[in-house]
Amino acid sequence: MALNRKLRRRLLFVVTLITIILVLTGTVVIAPFLEKNLQWFVVFWGVCFLSAMSVIVIALLDMRMIRKEHRKRQTELDAELADIFEEARAKASEDSNAK
Repeated sequence: MALNRKLRRRLLFVVTLITIILVLTGTVVIAPFLEKNLQWFVVFWGVCFLSAMSVIVIALLDMRMIRKEHRKRQTELDAELADIFEEARAKASEDSNAK
């Protein structure tokens, strides 16, 4: 799932919104119908459960991708800092040899 950050967040928002709408619909609008029909009750709340689990999985994948991006950037910054340190050390050594 190599989606960019903006697309992952948009997907997470949409799935979360769908889950909220499903739960509100099931508790307020179609609750009397679901109480009368056990099969539809199980199916509907099963879909709500799967939708909620999807939100959790997408959030965990997003968190994992953020950590991966952070680790990569931190490694790049460490390498850049090491290069700068070596340049400073070489320049300091040149300055001390010139005196």
